[in-house]
Order: sequence, then structure tokens, then C-alpha cells
Amino acid sequence: MELTATFVRDARRLIDDTDDADYTNPDLPHRTAVRLIVRLAEMLGTMASHAERLQESVEQLTAEKEALRQEESRLRQEESRLRVELDARDDAAAAA
Repeated sequence: MELTATFVRDARRLIDDTDDADYTNPDLPHRTAVRLIVRLAEMLGTMASHAERLQESVEQLTAEKEALRQEESRLRQEESRLRVELDARDDAAAAA
């Protein structure tokens, strides 16, 4: 998840920049405030998009997992049926 690591690193950098800015200072330069707000809005948008993609991946993997479980169940039933059939053939061959 290189993309996640990048987002986390960028978010930590933004947090550090925000912590370094004295945003409670009424004399904080307007340019600094705007820069922080814009970067924060961009970061939130990026994180939201990433979270949506992750959720889509989770949903896809969940569906695939369910399909595999159903296939496994079908294969186990087929295995049981074939074992019964094989046992019946063995019994018929032994009786002959």
C-alpha cells in the first residue's frame, strides 16, 4: 500500500506545518492561513478518495471470498458424491 504510506506521510507533514503555525495569533498572515486551509482541504479530499477506493476493494474482495466459499462447498459436495459412487463401484466389484 505505497499509496497509503504516501498519504500518511503527506498528512503528517501537514499536521506538522499546522502545529508549527501559530494559527491562534490574530496577526497570522492571511497567505499562511489560506495555504494551510487549502492544503488541508486537498488532503481531506485525497484521503476521502483513497478511503472510497479502499472500501470498493474491500467489497470486491468480500464478494470474491464468498464466491470462493460457494465454489469450495460445491467441490466438497462433488467430492462426497464421487466418493459414494466409487465406494458403490468397489462394493459391486467385490460382490461379483
